[in-house]
Amino acid sequence: MLRKLPLLLLFPFIISCGDRGYTLIKVLTDQKDMVLISEYYNRVQDESRLLLTYDDYISYDDILEIKPDLVIARDMNNPLFTDSFLPVTPPEGIYPVLLGDRDGEGRISLVPLAFDLPVILYSREERDLPFMMDGETLMREGSARNRETESRFSHMGFSPLWNPEFLYWYLSALRIGFYGDGAFVYDQDRVSAGINRIREWVETSNRSLDWEKEFSRKYRYIPDYKLLQKRIIDFVPMTYGEYSALPGKETAGMTFSWFGDGEKMTPLDGVYGGIPGESDHPEKAEEFLAWLLSDREQADLIRYKGVASPGFALFDKFSSREAINRLSLPELFPDKLGNRMFLSEQLGELPREPENWSAIRAQVLTPWLRETLWDNGVLPLSSYYREWQLQFID
Repeated sequence: MLRKLPLLLLFPFIISCGDRGYTLIKVLTDQKDMVLISEYYNRVQDESRLLLTYDDYISYDDILEIKPDLVIARDMNNPLFTDSFLPVTPPEGIYPVLLGDRDGEGRISLVPLAFDLPVILYSREERDLPFMMDGETLMREGSARNRETESRFSHMGFSPLWNPEFLYWYLSALRIGFYGDGAFVYDQDRVSAGINRIREWVETSNRSLDWEKEFSRKYRYIPDYKLLQKRIIDFVPMTYGEYSALPGKETAGMTFSWFGDGEKMTPLDGVYGGIPGESDHPEKAEEFLAWLLSDREQADLIRYKGVASPGFALFDKFSSREAINRLSLPELFPDKLGNRMFLSEQLGELPREPENWSAIRAQVLTPWLRETLWDNGVLPLSSYYREWQLQFID
């Protein structure tokens, strides 16, 4: 974990300590785009200045220790955070499905700012593939493209085992979750049934696990999108943020379908804004959130980021504002987004995730899913989780 440092020390152009007459808003964040956003905000208005403290992961204990006025980070959509944040009134125009429960006055305590989505890449020469794929479609289309030579694959359409993150996306599309009321919980019977479906996928569509291993050993020593370019495979799963980060020359011959259950997609890696109950300047913090969530300012910020630091939109994700996604982003990123924009009704809810969810997914769930599919003797998921928790006990 990176050492927490006030970004004032790293970027002295953001705030001048000699300034007087400003309200200093302390922001705790794990989002590097906040540097550019803060620089821009501090320049276009005269009432407030943002002072950032950055860490690659924000815990609730960090909030208690640092006492920020505002937190902008991942992994906050759980009661540990929301119950201690002040209520705010979200601006109009945010996708309703992304908002949590409102109180009697229409307020929420956690404002969604951005999210990612899973996509399936393939060649632009493909025809008649759906706008959104589900697992059954991907299994069928991948299997139809397999080619065999001398009792092995010389070409494969797709395997659900190529990207460990895909396993989580697939189970999410089957409505198999790993969280509830802000805790890491799951239905073992449903998880086992989902894993069995993936095993059947491998065995019925791709011959066997051994055939897949042999293909991976022979071909998959370069990134999968390179194999797609070379026409050795046909489908590559990744997040849209990962796809958007690839150079345009790499994706010139590619397009994509969204991945979900055929009707809805599960948003990934949500970024949120919240105002702690101990904030010294809650009104100014809420003013900044309202500014950040205005259509005009977001569009200007995305253009500013495109000049100062290439990347997709803010936080390298889709905005929580529908107008930005539907009107601004296709215009600003025509080569990679174009006419592929999803509809509001195709979005599912942001998961009510446990604290540490990004770490749990990366360090517990994803490795366990991959290993249990390759080896029936793997310990239960609960054992992986307990072992992971032990590293935080002093």
